[in-house]
Amino acid sequence: MTSSILAGQMRKIRQEAPKWQSCDREGKVSESLCALVNDRGGKLRTSEWKYSKHPQDWDRFLAPYIATMSKSICISMELWISTLNWDPSSGQKILKGNCGYSEFKQKMRNFNQGKTCGLDKNKSSWIDLIGTGELYLNQDNQMELQICMELVRLIIGALNISRGPTTSGVIVGKTEDLCQEVYRRLREWGGKELAMEIMGAWFTTSKWPKDDSGRIGIEGTDIFEMITEEIMGAHAGMKELVCDYIQEEPEKAEVDWVPFQNAISEDTKGVSEIEEIEITPDQIRDKEEQLQQMIRNIKQAQAQDREVRAEMVKLLVERREKPESLR
Repeated sequence: MTSSILAGQMRKIRQEAPKWQSCDREGKVSESLCALVNDRGGKLRTSEWKYSKHPQDWDRFLAPYIATMSKSICISMELWISTLNWDPSSGQKILKGNCGYSEFKQKMRNFNQGKTCGLDKNKSSWIDLIGTGELYLNQDNQMELQICMELVRLIIGALNISRGPTTSGVIVGKTEDLCQEVYRRLREWGGKELAMEIMGAWFTTSKWPKDDSGRIGIEGTDIFEMITEEIMGAHAGMKELVCDYIQEEPEKAEVDWVPFQNAISEDTKGVSEIEEIEITPDQIRDKEEQLQQMIRNIKQAQAQDREVRAEMVKLLVERREKPESLR
């Protein structure tokens, strides 16, 4: 199995974390990247908050829902990105594919339709974890999925989401300082190097001082938009956000120093508006059913592959056992 792009980035973070955050000294901090990568014997439910904190106003309904959603977001993103290919003709390091993200998720309800987007389950590190409710952190791919989930949760938390006046709604609050807030949360959780890694790879940035070697450039979208689409609905993710890089963080910077700001342009007008998004029990059940249907389709395709391979082996064995004169 080849490593997918997103899982490969999480592998890099897992391997670099001890150097980035001095985990030998800071590993005792319970809500941190260090605590996660040091917990090699750990097991946890996907609805559980152990290595990061959720906002205090998230209740017993919203907190586990966002936690579980982070897993489906990471796996969906990994699967879709694995269908894309680098486009050398663009002159930039850009990934392009046959299907947009929303179209891909719709087609994934039927595994065979997903294949029309270029889906190959052998390119995914996480596809077999779709149906599990627990992750075992002694398995590298499961720890790397948990790292992705924690990053998604941090970004969703920065959206200033809260429960709305109805029992089924949530409010996406004002986000005019979203770039700064995401950077702060990432730095607090995993250190400056992690924060820069994710800001450069998952967000659209301007005035970026580094090379593009770590950037996951995707035609027409970015990973941040894909995350917000899960909250706000198909084709409705935050497309306009651009994070301006201001300057390198000084060696003796103040604790709250942030080298980013939201770019101000006509395209960012909608980002600071307050919007109520409905999340109903029916929507949650529908999402769970979609995931379960995806699992059934994948298992069916895997069973068909096994049957084909078994038939081929049977024919080869029969051919070997036949006398040469009867072949």
